[in-house]
Amino acid sequence: MRVVLAALLAIAWVLAFALWCQVLGLDRGQWGASDKPVRQWFQQLMQPDNSSASCCGEADAYWADSFEVEGDHYVAIEQ
Repeated sequence: MRVVLAALLAIAWVLAFALWCQVLGLDRGQWGASDKPVRQWFQQLMQPDNSSASCCGEADAYWADSFEVEGDHYVAIEQ
């Protein structure tokens, strides 16, 4: 009986954690006021190995104090 209860508790914990992680990535439309060219650029980005699937959006962006360019990679610097 204890094993069954422990298993059910573990499953409930995993499900709660999965739902919590999903909520953290929720886009509530807060990026609708961003600059139109920036928004369009993000919407056109595709996965390198799957050119028909979007790779990211405005919700993946964050502010950086500065950045460096290494080839075709941009490295954000936060101070």
